[in-house]
Amino acid sequence: MDLAGLGAALAVSNICSVALAYPAERRPGNPAPRPASGYAGYNVADSLGGLVAVALLATPVILAWQLWKSAAASVRLPVLVVAAAVYGLVLVWAGVRVAARLAERKVPELYQVAVKSTW
Repeated sequence: MDLAGLGAALAVSNICSVALAYPAERRPGNPAPRPASGYAGYNVADSLGGLVAVALLATPVILAWQLWKSAAASVRLPVLVVAAAVYGLVLVWAGVRVAARLAERKVPELYQVAVKSTW
């Protein structure tokens, strides 16, 4: 399940990096960048939406685990590990493809976000 969850998290983070881009700024006394004024909602939406999306995308592996509990562990575990790894890789690949399509359309907007960010 971890491999599928990791793949789902990477896919969602790729998409959210493009879809929910916001300008960031460094504030005095704090080395970590924070969302610029007026963009804190993007950060919250990204965090909570990401958690829900990863849970939903990992659901097929969780269901497979529950449905295959009656099979012997020596058969069930290798099959589920390989299936979860393949499923995670497919999710990462799909996330990169979707993020690339979104970024292609949003290049001017992403450029403006990058310009507004202060480092």
